[in-house]
Amino acid sequence: MEIDELDYEINPGKVYNLTITISRSFTRRFGFELVALTEDGKQAGSFLLTDKSRTQLLTNDTELKDRMYLTYTYPGTQALETDLGQWTAQWQAPKKVEGKITFYLAGVAANDDGSDKGDEVYTYQKVLLPHATEHLQTFPNPFGTKFQVVLPTTAEETVVSILNQAGKLIYRKPPLIALGQALDLEISPMFPAGVYFLQVESSSYKSCQKLIKE
Repeated sequence: MEIDELDYEINPGKVYNLTITISRSFTRRFGFELVALTEDGKQAGSFLLTDKSRTQLLTNDTELKDRMYLTYTYPGTQALETDLGQWTAQWQAPKKVEGKITFYLAGVAANDDGSDKGDEVYTYQKVLLPHATEHLQTFPNPFGTKFQVVLPTTAEETVVSILNQAGKLIYRKPPLIALGQALDLEISPMFPAGVYFLQVESSSYKSCQKLIKE
């Protein structure tokens, strides 16, 4: 299951094309629900329908009324082709992006036998970061377990964190005075290869850098 055409950096106000795909053998019907939230749990941006026969928008009537969900229609449960459920839509980023935005996706692959036996439920998250006006310098990138980052020149306390692809904190260095120093960091071999994020922030500076662990 994947959300395509979304980079890991958000450009404010930009419209992104989405393709949501679920693939499972011997499956006749598929479904999904997708929401985009800010760090404080608020609706982030807005979904735009490009195929109203297969997708629709839902909102809550009671709690969390500000949230918008992109989901399937009944005709949209039909496999697009053998063993493949797929939907397209668009997402417009908010005009002002102050922190990370997380896409939460839930999907189901059903055998259409009138029961939930043999059906499969999936969940997936994708984190997007604000577009950085001043990128951090990291090298090497991709890296094995160790890499180096050149920190911004600031006399304020600076916090350095590493997040995994789902946005979960896996490392945080105690606050330090950066002053442009080169800092050696390491991601334990116990963590799998893939995408990670380096986040550096102080009271006047915040930047994120995508890392690739080989």
